[in-house]
Amino acid sequence: MVLLASYTYENARLLLLSKSKAWPNGSSNNRGQVGKHYIGHWNGRECYALFPKDLNVWYGANAQAVVVNNWADDNFDHAGLGFIGGASLTISPEIHPIASADMPLFGVARAWGSKWKAFIHENAGRWRGAYAQCTSLPYENTYLDLDPEAKDPLSNPVIRITSGRKENEPRASAFAASKAAEWFRAAGAVEVVTTPAAAEGPNLSWHAVGGTRMGDNPETNVVDRWGFSHEAPNVGILGGSVMGIHGARNPSIGPQLRFSSTRTDCAAHDDCARVEARNACSLAFTGETVMRIFRSSKALYRGKGPFRRLPSRLTTSCAMPNGSWSPTP
Repeated sequence: MVLLASYTYENARLLLLSKSKAWPNGSSNNRGQVGKHYIGHWNGRECYALFPKDLNVWYGANAQAVVVNNWADDNFDHAGLGFIGGASLTISPEIHPIASADMPLFGVARAWGSKWKAFIHENAGRWRGAYAQCTSLPYENTYLDLDPEAKDPLSNPVIRITSGRKENEPRASAFAASKAAEWFRAAGAVEVVTTPAAAEGPNLSWHAVGGTRMGDNPETNVVDRWGFSHEAPNVGILGGSVMGIHGARNPSIGPQLRFSSTRTDCAAHDDCARVEARNACSLAFTGETVMRIFRSSKALYRGKGPFRRLPSRLTTSCAMPNGSWSPTP
């Protein structure tokens, strides 16, 4: 058994590079599905606000935040909105001094000189932004393949991202930005700026999913519902690359719920032992890899040990799957 767990981009790349007589277009790619259904998660700060007084944003640990799901999934009335899914809105109550200096200027000051310095000095603690994560769908115009020109140090093609215009996500993004603007105005903001993302959305993404999609139909999916290749059943693929859609929030909860439901469902079937063995193997690999990254990160933080900077093989080998775990029809 071979488990491929090199993150979304490298999962697709390694399969496409692994050509043979059996797979002239890359391993598990006789149906041309490797690299298809790629999704760069649509997320970013959709709205900024400036307040007339200091907000005391210098306290607390980095990344603490409040997330509101009122406009995610089917939690609201979609009538007349023109999109499915939605967005979660996140507001962090803290920001560190260096990051605050990169604040939006709201059209009040230029981005240089004494006026800029005075504006930052007065307002660095008076602004916040709302961060939106939108439901993200696969599109035929967005996919991964091998770059015909760019090579890695071993002279192998690197992965190439092609991203086209989206229809659903820009509407959800603009809707989320309008809701965030309502928040900020109700809270007393004196300036509010909305910044929905461009229509083609993100290309490179740290929430990347797709490329080796999961589903029961081998004509349109690379792996089956257990994450094993339709064309090479002894090859298991781990990570967000098997996901067919991205929800409106951070992705880790999806695989956790899927793993839990799989254990429950398989208990009532004869193939329980087979499924449990596969899941146990995957989970063990995941835990080991995550611990390697955790130890390396601690060494990096302390400036000790061999990992003064995190090697790329560790930053891309985490086997934690991302996204929603519903098999694609």
